[in-house]
Amino acid sequence: MITRYSIFLSVLCLAACGGNDFPDSTKSSANLDTDDLRMELRVQAQDAETDAENNGVYVNVDLYRITKNGYIQMVDLEDGDNFSLINGTSTLMLTKNYYPDADDVLGINYSTKIDTIVDGAEFTLALNRQSKTDALNTTARVLPPTVFTVTPSATPLTSLGSLTLNWTPVTGYEYQVSFRFSCGANDDQYVQGIRFPNYYSSSAVSPFVFQFANYFDYPTDTSVTDCKLRATLWSYEDQSESGDSAFENVNVSSVRVQRISTAIQRN
Repeated sequence: MITRYSIFLSVLCLAACGGNDFPDSTKSSANLDTDDLRMELRVQAQDAETDAENNGVYVNVDLYRITKNGYIQMVDLEDGDNFSLINGTSTLMLTKNYYPDADDVLGINYSTKIDTIVDGAEFTLALNRQSKTDALNTTARVLPPTVFTVTPSATPLTSLGSLTLNWTPVTGYEYQVSFRFSCGANDDQYVQGIRFPNYYSSSAVSPFVFQFANYFDYPTDTSVTDCKLRATLWSYEDQSESGDSAFENVNVSSVRVQRISTAIQRN
């Protein structure tokens, strides 16, 4: 299955290789039929006590095509073509984003954010086209939160201690866990991170025991303070080749992100 990571690598290759034998990394939608397009739709609900001001539902869309030579081109919606997101009686327009920037475009995606999380809410994504076939029925939903606890619950944790994540698995979901260690008032010193399992590996299993000293190095500088360990549970529900048949292919991914942070001190 093509993923956002493989799309990004393909776009980088087109940009770096150059030459007449390689197509541009982006292509206007103006002369492309809808049934030649592929789409990756990702709905991610972030529900994190450590970053409440950024909580909400993030919707991201990658729209691309596969050239006859097997290269991936990101599609630039032009000539009145656009994405809209229907949530009940509300409709939001998605914003086009160029990366790294509009003056040096390697890729394009489309996004919007909804500030309020409603568990189980369904969103219908519509590709609205001026002179080609619309695509109106690609649906994703907001995942309900997974029951997620961390032990020991008392803080602070010591650098030789361990943290155990427990959750109640939900049928149809896959799980990943990640940890971020940082120090300083702005969480910008000695930043280290790790994620389990690796991409394309099997789902993480509860209970998950994390031994701090096996992966992270506590700073030897005794003047460094305010160290924290952040644990994140990622819940996934993927639907491959689903959605509106007007597209050549659609992948829908629903994600729930939950985080807990604990202070950690030198043993």
